[in-house]
Amino acid sequence: MRYFEAGNMEKYADYMVGICDNLGLASGFGDSGVSSTPNLPQLVLPLGLWHSGDGGYKWLLAHYTNGTWQNPYERGIEPVRPDRFTGVNVFMTDPQVYDYIQSGPTYNEPFARADVPLEESFDKISFRESWDPGGQYLLLDGIARGKHLHYDGNSIIEFVEGQERWLLDHDYLTRNSTEHTMLTVLRNGRADTLVPNLAGLAAYADLPGLGYTETYCRDYNSCDWTRKVLWRRGEWFLVADTVTPREPDHYDLELTWKTVDEAGAQRVDGQSFVAERGTGTAATADCVLVDDPDASGGRALMMGIPNSRICFGVDLPAGEYFLTIVAFGLDGSSDSLWASIDNGDGIAFHIPQGRYGLSASDHTKTTKTPRVVLEGKGPHLVTVTLRELPPVRVDRFIFEAADGSTHVFEAEDLPPAPRPTEDQGRYFHIKPARPLNAAWVTNHVRAGIVVPVSILHQRLSGEMAPGTSARFASLMYVSRAGKRRDFTPAEIVPNLIAISGDEPAVAVLGDLEVDRNAAGDAPGALGARCGAGLLTRQAIMFSDLRRMELREISVTATPAVDIEVNLATGRAEVNAPEGGAQLRVRAGTQPRTIGMPAGRSSVQIPEFANLSDVGRYVDSVVSAARPVSDSVPAVGAVTETPVWSAFEPDARLWRMKTADLGDGSGERLFVCRGPYVSCLDPDGTEVWRFQAHGQVRDVAFGDLRDEPGLEVLVGSADAHLYVLSADGRLLDSRQPTGIPWARSFGERAWGVFNVLVEDITGDGRPEMLVSLQNFDLQALTADWQLLWRHDHALHGSIDMSLEDVDGDGAADTIFLGDKYGSGTGVDFSGKKIYQRYTSIGDVVYAVADLDGDGKKEVVTASSTGDTVATPIDAPNTTLWRFDNFGYPANRLVAADLDGRPGNEVLVASGTGYVYALDAAGKVLWQDRPGVCVHDVITVPTPSGIRVVYCDESGLVRVADATGQPIAEVRTPGIPVRLSAFGGGIVAVGLADGRAMAYDLLR
Repeated sequence: MRYFEAGNMEKYADYMVGICDNLGLASGFGDSGVSSTPNLPQLVLPLGLWHSGDGGYKWLLAHYTNGTWQNPYERGIEPVRPDRFTGVNVFMTDPQVYDYIQSGPTYNEPFARADVPLEESFDKISFRESWDPGGQYLLLDGIARGKHLHYDGNSIIEFVEGQERWLLDHDYLTRNSTEHTMLTVLRNGRADTLVPNLAGLAAYADLPGLGYTETYCRDYNSCDWTRKVLWRRGEWFLVADTVTPREPDHYDLELTWKTVDEAGAQRVDGQSFVAERGTGTAATADCVLVDDPDASGGRALMMGIPNSRICFGVDLPAGEYFLTIVAFGLDGSSDSLWASIDNGDGIAFHIPQGRYGLSASDHTKTTKTPRVVLEGKGPHLVTVTLRELPPVRVDRFIFEAADGSTHVFEAEDLPPAPRPTEDQGRYFHIKPARPLNAAWVTNHVRAGIVVPVSILHQRLSGEMAPGTSARFASLMYVSRAGKRRDFTPAEIVPNLIAISGDEPAVAVLGDLEVDRNAAGDAPGALGARCGAGLLTRQAIMFSDLRRMELREISVTATPAVDIEVNLATGRAEVNAPEGGAQLRVRAGTQPRTIGMPAGRSSVQIPEFANLSDVGRYVDSVVSAARPVSDSVPAVGAVTETPVWSAFEPDARLWRMKTADLGDGSGERLFVCRGPYVSCLDPDGTEVWRFQAHGQVRDVAFGDLRDEPGLEVLVGSADAHLYVLSADGRLLDSRQPTGIPWARSFGERAWGVFNVLVEDITGDGRPEMLVSLQNFDLQALTADWQLLWRHDHALHGSIDMSLEDVDGDGAADTIFLGDKYGSGTGVDFSGKKIYQRYTSIGDVVYAVADLDGDGKKEVVTASSTGDTVATPIDAPNTTLWRFDNFGYPANRLVAADLDGRPGNEVLVASGTGYVYALDAAGKVLWQDRPGVCVHDVITVPTPSGIRVVYCDESGLVRVADATGQPIAEVRTPGIPVRLSAFGGGIVAVGLADGRAMAYDLLR
């Protein structure tokens, strides 16, 4: 009972309330998913209620469960709404947790004690408007380590309003600082220092109209980072991030904001970000219309990625209908959909597996399909999204009226979604008050992310000296039906920001000097000594106020206080420190001193009643403010015309490879995009196309059948392997099966990640190698006989290749990079001969003789930014590291750049740089084309080796072996894959499914 008697049960229960939103849904930090039910509070709060008898816990349990919770400890306790959890609530770090985090690394990450004393170390801070389900809720994180280890100190974990998550963490495999709502620091192109393991709390305030926190991370890659959050309760958040270097250098400061990807409806307009949800963006997205002889009209819509969405309109009489969806999923993990009418609640539709059939109301598919209600005049919006994993194929929708009449809507010919007569859209805005160097949006679909996410990136860059500072100041708010808002921030001078819109305001982010005239007067100017403050027409609000003066108004506090004054009534709410405080107030009269007791109290200040000077000042400042110009340097400016272009922007491009199939047609380009693999001639002509039932992830080539030329082995997320002839005919297919890694149930088919073809038995006949979703790496004969299988591909794989480890000129080892942090080498018998763990994430690798001694080394890099080189025969021996924490290593290429024995290593990095490293891991040269380098290749030419790389902004650049740029082009999209193809041509694959070629190598 010591745990209970020490008050820990109540602390834990309070903490649980603090990390849950107004519906009791847990904010996801660390190893977590997206919660959809209030399960966690129901595990903890009953014990707190039993031990403490606190009626607040009972009220919350009823609130979270809509009154259905049954109290097993009923003792006549009356439920009482616990408003102590509203406003700003701080949960400091437990001393035992503090000692644990400060004692050493959690896993194998670099460790340094954080410069944060225990008394300033916070675990979480919650901002809660009220207990209204639609009210605002925001959670700050103070811990950047712990089990499953997210590098997310000082981040915003979650922001909820209108019962929707607008910012979120809720992640499993993604540790990166750049995939959290926080700052990442690059110093001279490098991020080789982790965010400190603890953040500190310098100050906070909880006033009726203003919430405020000032938190910090010290010595973060040679910088001190302070985050101030000003919350105009129920309206907006102003987030000010100030970065001060400790040493002179060039710094790139990147601020990221993570939200849910609603079918790509997130964009940057100039420098401002907006995410749209609801009818304002109702359109079918991220679906592919495919030929399908089994579909009623010969075509179907394939929902192939997690954020696929179908939207259409039905103009039917009001009433109740049975809605039948004729569709099918791959297996038990993809056999249900959500459907909603006019943006109402989602209804679960359970669909068959493996073949088309009728939807049902339950997972056993024994009950009739669900009913839907059309209310009022049409047309009505129908929205269909995935309830589980992709892929799903949809053939048609059937509405059956009460009289038995039916209305059929074929998936290939759906009516357009209706345009609403009244905007029902919900809009999430992030607007900068100060100019940025760059702003752009990236969308991520990666294993471990429970929902597709979209990330806003804001960047400030330049040379900085110690003591100078750079600041981001971002106003964040939601506009929705019933609560439309419009605000625009603009910095007037440092620490002073005007906010125009529905409620004009002036925000203060720190001390303000008053410019006085020769007589010592300061007409019209605002001066302050404070942590932060806010002035509106109705109120003055300050945290840590020592002095404020405006025209003939002044307030001085000794010591500093938190204060809010109602300018209509003169009523002030004051929070004074221990020992109390003295207020000295003046409003055109003689100064007057008021004694304030410690703690929170109210006082009447008649001098400030009906005070209009503040409102006039606010109006004058706001009217004179000039918002940030929209002329941010463009990410993706004028584009060049390619030599050829193929495909529409209608599918996700996964991979590109070149091969000569030996059929007399020469080298061709094979593009994996959506459910298709397409074969292109050097002039960009599509020779043939094959359609799978899910995303095509890889192709390989070999003599697998008695047909002219080599066959094409296709691996798809639809859990099939396909064998195609050189001219694109389907010769054979099979579903590779396996047992779950957890051995939780039996053998079944799994999605395919990578494929290879190679003779691994030495009998002169090629075998097939395949990595699967169940973590298997399998070897199959050409006639589908299983030779071996082992769980070498944790969470799947990113890439797989054949390597010559012993140096005899023949491949002898299978290498792969998995999605859980390891690069792995496997011999042809299936035995693991090499494995090096880096950090949880998607892994790329390079196998080469780096130092010219005739022995191979392996460089392994993770999407978390860890990069490590080891001997191939000693994976635990680290030769060197080249880390960029928070930024993915997207591609590694080993190549001889200098003509001397050994190879150099090229790193395509999410930092926006490509790095050329020598055998010791030292930078030979680095170049920054822009933002997030996705791919890099080397191409031998008569003029020497060329390095080609591409970035998120659309730039493709060619450099020589010393890093000197030679040529570049701007593409019309985001280039993610490169391939030398057809002489001096570089083929470029765009994320949206297009492929094009540029003459860059001649």
